[in-house]
Amino acid sequence: SPELASLFAGDRMRVVCILRDPRDVAVSQMHHIKQRKEHFAHEAFLKLPSDHERLLHSIRGGELGGRRLQSLDERYRQFLGWQDDDNAILVKFEDLVGPRGGGSAETQRRTAERVARHVSLEPDERMMRTVEENIFGVSNTFRKGQIGGWREEFSEEHARAAREIAGPLLVKLGYEADPEW
Repeated sequence: SPELASLFAGDRMRVVCILRDPRDVAVSQMHHIKQRKEHFAHEAFLKLPSDHERLLHSIRGGELGGRRLQSLDERYRQFLGWQDDDNAILVKFEDLVGPRGGGSAETQRRTAERVARHVSLEPDERMMRTVEENIFGVSNTFRKGQIGGWREEFSEEHARAAREIAGPLLVKLGYEADPEW
């Protein structure tokens, strides 16, 4: 929001926004809600008849547990405003995850150096080695961290729903060349 951006407008505040392929986010969210009893939608989610339906709900959004779960498109649109903010950079998860997540060591290093410079640090070999050794699997929400895992869990119906909900978004973020992928 413009209000939030104004809080970061000073020279000392920098924003690093990490984005991931929305399809992988939908799969991750499905597993996250199922496993986390403290999640507001946990009980309602488990009442859905199958993982197939749970994944569709993660893609499409909608009412769940007395609250509204955002669609993939809605979830991402709130972050895209940072693209135009001088104090922020958008970084792809896939560029940071490195070889252990199916990415490239070279891209991981280049991206980590870019992030370091953005927050006014000069990256050196020790810093980069520390990042490379610790970036994978350090969050309590971390499950697999693999690039493209959605391909293993999406049915044609899931793919169709993702195209309808987030086809243009996937193109805008560089995950697809065509919204009809």
